[in-house]
Amino acid sequence: MGERTDRLLEKGWTNFHCHTNADYCCDPAMTPAFYAGLLDSGMRRAVLTDHGFIFYLASVDGVRQEVIWCGEFMENPEWFDRCREIGNRRIQDRIKEVKELGDPNLFLGIETDVMRDGRLTHDPQFTDMFDLILCGPHFLPWVEKLETPEAREKAWLEYMEMLLDKPEVDVLSHPFRWIATINNGQLSDGAVDCILRWVESRGVALEFNGNKGHAEVPEAVEARVLRTAADRGLPIVISTDGHKPDQIKDLTLVERRLSAAGITADDLNIPEVEDFIARKGRRNTASSRPERRKLKDS
Repeated sequence: MGERTDRLLEKGWTNFHCHTNADYCCDPAMTPAFYAGLLDSGMRRAVLTDHGFIFYLASVDGVRQEVIWCGEFMENPEWFDRCREIGNRRIQDRIKEVKELGDPNLFLGIETDVMRDGRLTHDPQFTDMFDLILCGPHFLPWVEKLETPEAREKAWLEYMEMLLDKPEVDVLSHPFRWIATINNGQLSDGAVDCILRWVESRGVALEFNGNKGHAEVPEAVEARVLRTAADRGLPIVISTDGHKPDQIKDLTLVERRLSAAGITADDLNIPEVEDFIARKGRRNTASSRPERRKLKDS
């Protein structure tokens, strides 16, 4: 590890985006207890954030794979309604499991999606039980069907504005990954400016996603985003979004992107988990989100 990552590890870091075996794409060994055993002076805290749609849709026999992995549920939310009862039970079981571990450095969140009708992919009764709510698009089938990169980017921006208007959302996860993947790395400066302007005005934190298996966003774009976040004091969280054990603590991409941006983690406004926990009971208003850091020269 280089100097930049070492400085982050010296004071310990929080992994704000962790997946477990609740998602059948993950290693079965990746239980909440497994994460608790990984916590040390480096990765000192972790937030478990499994996909909301997996809790629900992967729990019911007869749900076709294309409903899940082609995002059919995003356009037809009745699939979510069909699976509500069993999905709720799975979430309740996970809440109980994490609570019984009693580890003060292990937190429970969710990586939810916003369906086309504006609803989140978890039952609202759980919103204030989660310590952190990540939200970022995984499937936008109606956008993907559009013929040109320009049309897809425009439709994606319309969707993202709707998503960022949801006061329940704490963190915008992998902000540009979906559109960069669909458009083969093509991403306009104007689109980046829109997202940065919207997260700043709404107080939503950005995720700095270090999963090397999902590095579709051009390095120049991520460097620009990181520099802007540092310059403006925007809240930003660091994660590895691990789906395999060897990804959980891998900060290689984090190190590379920080170096490309010419900054260190110390230059970023990284909230504590408690800043998001404090929103419980007030998530119906965006004013409860962590504040932008005041800059030294302001």
